[in-house]
Amino acid sequence: MSEDFFKSSQYGTAKFEITCEALNNDPAGTHKLSGNLTLRDSTQNVSFPAKVTLGENDLNATAEFVIDRTKWGMFYGNDKSLGDKFIYPEVKIMLNLKANKG
Repeated sequence: MSEDFFKSSQYGTAKFEITCEALNNDPAGTHKLSGNLTLRDSTQNVSFPAKVTLGENDLNATAEFVIDRTKWGMFYGNDKSLGDKFIYPEVKIMLNLKANKG
């Protein structure tokens, strides 16, 4: 949440505008979610498999995927010369989305 990473004091909200495409016979998920992910003041396109279930009045989606934080301007600790203080650019995101028909 610090100024070196997400700057949550200035950018308290992340935004993900998605589209959904069905997948056939993919063990990683039932659908591919794609869209624009906004972190801080930068927007990048991401795509990943997700398990999506659609009920009569609701939708649930779960996924785990990795982003490269440097694409959103988060470079802190990204210099390999830091040795054991190096911070990998990959960040694992776990998504648990629930939507109700309304």
